[in-house]
Amino acid sequence: MSPWVRLDDRFSDDPRVIGAGLDAAGLLVALVCWSNGTLADGFVPAPVVRQKAVDAADVVQRLVSVGLLIPDDRDGVSGFRLHDDILKHQPTRKDVEEQRHQRAVAGRTGGQRSGATRRQRADEANRKRAASSALEANAKHAASVSLEPRPDPSRSDPRSRSQKDRSTGGRKVGKEGSGKPSEGNLDLGDVRDPQVQALVDTWNTTSGRLPKIRKITPKRRAAYRKALAEHPDLNDWARAARFLTTQDWTMGGSPGHPNWYATLDYLTRPDVLIRHLEKADALANGLTPMARGTAAGRVWAEPGKYAHLSDPGGAP
Repeated sequence: MSPWVRLDDRFSDDPRVIGAGLDAAGLLVALVCWSNGTLADGFVPAPVVRQKAVDAADVVQRLVSVGLLIPDDRDGVSGFRLHDDILKHQPTRKDVEEQRHQRAVAGRTGGQRSGATRRQRADEANRKRAASSALEANAKHAASVSLEPRPDPSRSDPRSRSQKDRSTGGRKVGKEGSGKPSEGNLDLGDVRDPQVQALVDTWNTTSGRLPKIRKITPKRRAAYRKALAEHPDLNDWARAARFLTTQDWTMGGSPGHPNWYATLDYLTRPDVLIRHLEKADALANGLTPMARGTAAGRVWAEPGKYAHLSDPGGAP
């Protein structure tokens, strides 16, 4: 964008302008506009001057006679230079080019920041959508789980109950015969929190010989909810559970903890899920665990590279 033309508000009262005449004043303003628009710093070639006035010779002579135009020569081109009283109000080529450069740099910087902000907002929206989808999938999975009581070795076989028990659906009938089930007699799962129930079902179906969750206590429910808030994808929980079933130390095979078995309570501790997912990834990439004792803790190495440091993983 070309710079603006700046004139003193007393320009028309200048004795030189009055002496040169109104048509000369109009030509002078036109020459200032041309000089600023081309960043010529006040120099106007003679051909340009002749194009701006009908009777250029007479008008230019009047401006020269009052000193507002000064005959000049620049790079072999003859023309006229505007008087310093007019030029001092106009921006120089250096000033305009510096301002344009600063605006260009600011525009690029602003565009980069704006793009980064848009990408950050898009990533955040995608993460929220992914988390919402995972929670919705968990809820649908939990809703599809059968509400039939799960087999429990500590309880009697439901098939051996009396006909009276079977007629009431295995429930204890109240004093008024309302058929309301007695608490603790029929475990319908965590119907108040289908996401927690979905996590428990995932563990129970993918943990192999590891201990199953038979009852969701308030303490467990709180811990499971917290873990699901950080890791809502049930596929990660299933993959970690399958990994634990491949480790001897999770099923009483650790020398230091012979009676310890991995459970869902263990897996929902802070950072435990991520740690075992990373180990599962390492095994999938052909790496094997080294022994404890290094400064960095357990190290993963290529198979056979440290055969003398065999360690099934140790108790957590």
